[in-house]
Amino acid sequence: MVDNNVDYQEKVEVHRSPLGRVVRREVAVDKGKERHRVLSKVTQLISLMAIALEILLGFRVLLRMIAANPANPFAALVYGISQVFVAPFVGLTATPNYEGFVFEFMTLIAMFVYALVAWGLVQLIWIVFRQVSTRDVMVYESD
Repeated sequence: MVDNNVDYQEKVEVHRSPLGRVVRREVAVDKGKERHRVLSKVTQLISLMAIALEILLGFRVLLRMIAANPANPFAALVYGISQVFVAPFVGLTATPNYEGFVFEFMTLIAMFVYALVAWGLVQLIWIVFRQVSTRDVMVYESD
């Protein structure tokens, strides 16, 4: 049985195998290490989603700068998906354009804000859920 209040526990299990042999197994359970692994995976997932969003918004900026045809399926897909993420920033700044070439400052601002939010969320997760494990180590010596 493993105590839920202890981050690290060692135990020895002894039992008989089906062939009648005595089997001794030493088990070490480190919940702190497992918690760290889970937090790492969660923060990696958040970072991956933020990178995917940054790439999508980067494509939007590039396509608008080169005056990509909005009727093209790829451009339409990029504009359609990214519009949801750019919508809160529409009208924030002027959007300079010249003969169809558009430079969207609002999308660049959105990219910066979303990157900052993702970074802050990752930091918050580590601050709130990471537990520093401390252990007292006692060494016994005998003659």
